[in-house]
Amino acid sequence: MVGATEFFNVNDLTDSIRRFDWGHLRPTNGASMLAAAVALSPQRLVIAGIDLFQHPDGSYPWAASGPNAYSPGHSRETELEFILGLLSQFEGEVVIVGDILARAWQGLREGPGT
Repeated sequence: MVGATEFFNVNDLTDSIRRFDWGHLRPTNGASMLAAAVALSPQRLVIAGIDLFQHPDGSYPWAASGPNAYSPGHSRETELEFILGLLSQFEGEVVIVGDILARAWQGLREGPGT
């Protein structure tokens, strides 16, 4: 167990980030934290705040005028593929707060053309 004053590397908890083909890209902090959460195997996983930089109000509540886009080194398509792959392997209940990721997850679960 990690104590309050200790740190850990998510790669010590799961190899999902290393196994994924990121190419020249890297995961965002949100994707890394989701990998850690999935590795902990809770019965229920509640995901909020991951909108893939597509929220109509902007990327961050305090910076509405900033660019609503991934910074260099990240990619929406790659990030979404990684996240949906993590969720597909998760055996517990998944609750997603927010329409953007929820729609992508529902689309994957229902399959193409549904």
